[in-house]
Amino acid sequence: YQYREENEKRSCDTSSLDLDESAEYSTGSIVSQSVDARPIPQAALNVDCVDSQIVNAERFLPPSHTNLANHLNHRRFQDALEIMESILRSDKETYGEDDLVVAIGIHNLAVVNMLAGKYNEALYYFHEAVLTKRENLQADNPLVAESLVEIGILLYAREEYTRALAVFQDALECFGTDLFSSPTNTYSSSCSPSNVLNNIGCVHFALKQHDTALSFLKKSLAISKMSMGASTPHAESTLLNFALTASNVGRVKMDQGHCGDALLLLEEALLVHQSVLGDNNKTVDSTIRKIAACIAAADQHT
Repeated sequence: YQYREENEKRSCDTSSLDLDESAEYSTGSIVSQSVDARPIPQAALNVDCVDSQIVNAERFLPPSHTNLANHLNHRRFQDALEIMESILRSDKETYGEDDLVVAIGIHNLAVVNMLAGKYNEALYYFHEAVLTKRENLQADNPLVAESLVEIGILLYAREEYTRALAVFQDALECFGTDLFSSPTNTYSSSCSPSNVLNNIGCVHFALKQHDTALSFLKKSLAISKMSMGASTPHAESTLLNFALTASNVGRVKMDQGHCGDALLLLEEALLVHQSVLGDNNKTVDSTIRKIAACIAAADQHT
């Protein structure tokens, strides 16, 4: 969106199993809609950020976006909503109702609604974002997948598993038929084939389809492994995604009675999560609970 950045610079002188909900997990990162910006990374339904920032403001942002970043970082979500709505109105006047920049703005508005706890509104705007993106892009573009995944997460949270599964499958199709042809690091940190496969595995697990869940989770791990060790700005996110899926595999194996294998996977995942996220984090807590359950199950078997 080079044209958008130049316009902005001229106008002023100076974002169960564990769903792969956010590349930053506890921060729910948000980006501006300019230049290299992708749609907002997948925000967790319950943002758990104490000291971390939701928005990275260390990049060019016009004044309205700077104000938006400040409100989000201080968790003033209602104020952030008002500014985001104003930004979207301005974008529609500047670029037209169906422009790709507007589609990204709609996605961003959906995420701010999600952060504010307005899930019905968020679901509506994510659907609008998908429709507008598909008017500008090929139907199978990964940018479309980023909004679809958010819809799937909301449906999963509502325990509408059949609908969530259909949406996640739709998102997966956005990456083409050969998921191993492009490593995870060629996509944004927030949405990749491995992320979507993990989420599909979670839905199958919720539906008590353990073998199918394990199949999708293993595919997710295999794709993540292709990217690990590569020089990429998303290396840390890739490592976290891998650990998250590994802990999910461990959880499924525990239910299948393979407690030894499960414990190894869970303990490995915990080390990664603690080293990157720290101890005070929901993902870490979830993995610890899985380990405790696995140890209890192993003791019961013995």
